[in-house]
Amino acid sequence: MSSLLLIAAQSVHGAAVEDSHTALEAPTWLDFLHRMPWWPEWMPVQFAWSVVAMVFVCLLCYLGTRRMQRVPRGLQNLLETAVQGIEDFVVGVMGPTGRSFTPFLGTLFIYIAVMNLFGLLPGFASPTANLNTTLGMAIIVFFVVQYHGVRQSGWRYVKHFIGEPWWLFFIMLPLHIISELVRPMTLALRLRGNIYGEEVAVFAFIALAVSLPVYLRWLPLQLPMVLLACLTSLIQALVFVLLTSLYLTLASPEAEH
Repeated sequence: MSSLLLIAAQSVHGAAVEDSHTALEAPTWLDFLHRMPWWPEWMPVQFAWSVVAMVFVCLLCYLGTRRMQRVPRGLQNLLETAVQGIEDFVVGVMGPTGRSFTPFLGTLFIYIAVMNLFGLLPGFASPTANLNTTLGMAIIVFFVVQYHGVRQSGWRYVKHFIGEPWWLFFIMLPLHIISELVRPMTLALRLRGNIYGEEVAVFAFIALAVSLPVYLRWLPLQLPMVLLACLTSLIQALVFVLLTSLYLTLASPEAEH
């Protein structure tokens, strides 16, 4: 596996020498399958990686819950601990009303965390390193927040866009609309930028091994960065969920008090 990584790194290193604007990105096995004639033209590689992550999460949940036991063990214990931890976190941020959002926010956290960690595996890629994936999730969060605000407060939620006093609506209304639209953009750009930076940094260390003497190319120079990226991948998933929880809280009637 290390030899394959070195070959890939050497090829990318050579391309980078020819074009200084070429980004360091490790090839994945889906990139090779994408060139096959039977590959659907409407399915981009990043979308395919999102589907792979989705299938992995569903398979993990199935294996952990197919034989439920009163005293959980193994994978069931791990999943129940994760669910309980996510619920405690959401309730701690949003209060007791946040318990109803645990399935939505928990799904976001697990799905994003898995996609983030995919890019640290040889031959895999993080779908969250692509803006289309992160922006799609951010748009879903945007509509969930707006629906929650209208469902909880009705006309009062729409009225708060006008602000007080009402005759300043021509100033306050555009400001509130811009602030609501900026939120999904910041969610998407923050997540994409951090995960893409992790992938580039890890592969840059792998490519650096090409310039070392032959007897030193076995050194795992990328290992410290991979360990750090594992932590930051989970942190970025947690930040996404934390900001989503805050947006849902601000859209609640209690936020006015």
